[in-house]
Amino acid sequence: MSQKERRRYHLLQMVLDSRITLKDAGERMGVSYRHAKRLKRRFTLYGAKGLIHGNRGRPSPNALDRELAKDIIEFSQNKYKNFNDTHFTKKLREIECIGILLENFLKRYIEEKAKYLRFYNRRKG
Repeated sequence: MSQKERRRYHLLQMVLDSRITLKDAGERMGVSYRHAKRLKRRFTLYGAKGLIHGNRGRPSPNALDRELAKDIIEFSQNKYKNFNDTHFTKKLREIECIGILLENFLKRYIEEKAKYLRFYNRRKG
């Protein structure tokens, strides 16, 4: 449980014990009264598990498969080494039949590319 979820647990337990009102608990949690009612209902039905976000533990729907990411990085370092990002993406789509948006992959791609360039420049110099 995160700190936020622990705080919600504690406040909702206080509501169930009639020590504070649901309105006060909602204000302390930083949520509306309506959302506080939803949280209380989930808390009473499922206990502490009801406060945990439903997507926890699931992979992101925008995440790339690790093998595909590995292949793309390999292409960028070998076959398409001197291509800029836009041209590289275009060639992946046309020749390799890999249709990705570079924005979804850009952070990891740039980190790997920078790592490779540092290694390449150290070896070259």
